[in-house]
Amino acid sequence: MPEFHGKNGKIIWSVANQFVVSGFVQSWSINADVAMADITAMQDVWSSSLPGIKSWTGSVDANLNTATTMSIALLGQTGTLSVYSATSAAGVKYVGDAICNGFNPSADVGDVGKISFTFVGVSALVQSALI
Repeated sequence: MPEFHGKNGKIIWSVANQFVVSGFVQSWSINADVAMADITAMQDVWSSSLPGIKSWTGSVDANLNTATTMSIALLGQTGTLSVYSATSAAGVKYVGDAICNGFNPSADVGDVGKISFTFVGVSALVQSALI
């Protein structure tokens, strides 16, 4: 059974201690990776690897609200990205410093305006349980 419902998630991205993105968020994702170095020798039957440098990226999809600070000025800015799977003790929080490297507003005749942001982590990504 799932431990949380996505409707209780939230995101905060703050730049210079100013709250930037939170309301109107529809979804978020975090992708953490580790670079792998191949150490397989010519006579090996199975491949072998060693873990290297860790990295992470994130994305946020939201309804576009022109009355907020969701603007192209966010592109290239560094801030603290905090994403929450829920707002209760059943959830998990991920926090790290990130640069906004993508700003993608869109419109559709049959829907409200949308916006997507992408982020590249520039510090460790920390996971913690909500208390």
